[in-house]
Amino acid sequence: MSLGQVKAAWPVAAGPIKSAASAANWLLGRGTPLAVDGGHGWIPGSDDTQSKVLRYKFHLDAVHTTYGVFIVASCANPFVPVSINGTTYTIGNNATIIHFGLPNIGGDADVEIALTFQWAAGDVVARNTLEIHNVQIYESPVIFLATSGAGGIEPGTLVYDGHDDRESIAGLERAVEDLRTLYFRRGTLFNWTSGYEDGMNGAAATNTSYEDLTPLLDPAIQTRIMYGELTRPVKVAVCADVSGGTGNIRVTMTSGDTHTFNITATTPTWIVADLDVETDDPELWESDGGTRGGLRDDVRFEYRAGSGQNLSIYAISIWDPPGD
Repeated sequence: MSLGQVKAAWPVAAGPIKSAASAANWLLGRGTPLAVDGGHGWIPGSDDTQSKVLRYKFHLDAVHTTYGVFIVASCANPFVPVSINGTTYTIGNNATIIHFGLPNIGGDADVEIALTFQWAAGDVVARNTLEIHNVQIYESPVIFLATSGAGGIEPGTLVYDGHDDRESIAGLERAVEDLRTLYFRRGTLFNWTSGYEDGMNGAAATNTSYEDLTPLLDPAIQTRIMYGELTRPVKVAVCADVSGGTGNIRVTMTSGDTHTFNITATTPTWIVADLDVETDDPELWESDGGTRGGLRDDVRFEYRAGSGQNLSIYAISIWDPPGD
């Protein structure tokens, strides 16, 4: 509509519209978790400098210009210099918190990150065991929304179609659409990473029959519900390589969907695919934590090498991507 059409709305205060816009902008700017991991412990087996790598893959949206990396680590000995991606930190017996930010240079895109830890092994009597208790990667909250959100709404201003300028009624509606495509997602759902040079917690796979990567317990995955759907597609990514030929990594949900990755790369390479996962069941929030049918939707990871070849798995990431 054009200015002057809705004359009865001119004297109306825009307080409620401003409040709704502020809530939408806060939700857009707060960000989502990108990776959650931990429980790594490395005991040096030689006198050489140790090197371990934790790998993660996730999706960053264009709203957040930086993302944060939060690490909690400790060593068996006090005051051990540990390099993380080229920056040295002193880590001791007590848990040490390491926190730094990285720029989002790719905008709205899938991102992969490798955290490389390097430290001296120590003497034979007192090895410098390094323990990584927690790793969290997240979209850093932003105050100024350069390319989304709603603005320019103040009491006493005109009510008009401000879609292009992200103002007034249509500006608020546009911010809600931004929320639908960017904010309404759960972010990370599962992260596993080996840390070892050969992947697979230090040993490459040679068996040509499928083996279970987590034989003791299959992790459970659950994603959001939007329109009453029973399942929603999430993204699953594997980082792997093979010495030659083709290896396979098979990912299967209890609810039925499955995908097989064909591994042909000879260096660590990420591959991404879609996988249908059960959604929340709001009627069971109180009794079963929203688990559909009262049963967890477990995910099984299986792998096999090609004949006479070695398959290495370095990391697996599953996330709820942005979108409708």
